[in-house]
Amino acid sequence: MYSADLLYGKIELKPTHRFSCFFIVEHTFDVEFIKDQAMQLLLAGCQEFDFYGKAEPQWHSGVNEAGILLHPVSTPETVTWTSRWDTLEEFVDTLNKRLSERPFVPHDFYLFYDDEGIYRNVLKMLKRKGNLVKL
Repeated sequence: MYSADLLYGKIELKPTHRFSCFFIVEHTFDVEFIKDQAMQLLLAGCQEFDFYGKAEPQWHSGVNEAGILLHPVSTPETVTWTSRWDTLEEFVDTLNKRLSERPFVPHDFYLFYDDEGIYRNVLKMLKRKGNLVKL
């Protein structure tokens, strides 16, 4: 798993890997920023988006809108999967489960965050569940 600050972080995607995106979104409500980030991640190949936080409705809508703009006619290869989690425990349980899977095709997980405190709590919870975290 790789992590990046939503506003200031940078990630380097591996071209031969599939990847999933998890978001802690407490403070970032700007619709244009959301659509821009969603479009970049969709173009890079992310098809799975999981959200936790107060700004979840805006992120969920923004990713869905970007997905429709990018692929007006969806196919199994272009479907965008979005999920929201109402509690931090549900979010971490889902992330932990996904990290425990061992897919045939290399698969990376990216955790984007805009709240350092919640991010640190997620890392602590993952460590208690036995998943090592690469920062």
